Amino acid sequence: MSLPGSVPPSAFIIVAALFGVSSSSWVLPYAMVAEALPSNLSGVGLGLLNSLGYLGSIGTTPLFGALVDQTGSYSLPNQLVIAIRSFSVLLYALLAKETYPRS
Repeated sequence: MSLPGSVPPSAFIIVAALFGVSSSSWVLPYAMVAEALPSNLSGVGLGLLNSLGYLGSIGTTPLFGALVDQTGSYSLPNQLVIAIRSFSVLLYALLAKETYPRS
């Protein structure tokens, strides 16, 4: 295992486990759009969601790189990513409503 000297292996294992558990949440918006919209509009909603995701990655990648260049480290950009991701999980937990399957 190749870790920076300041990171104990136990901390890496904990963070990797948490990331593994939470990384599947990226599929949640797709299920929410498909359940929230009428069936004749779900394709449009899913296409819009997919397009917005791509636009977000196109816009944030240069910002992440600029932060790395400015700080000379990945620490601050990664901390910002973790903070934004944590905020989005909190929003899902507080605002998402169960729609229950259609029969």
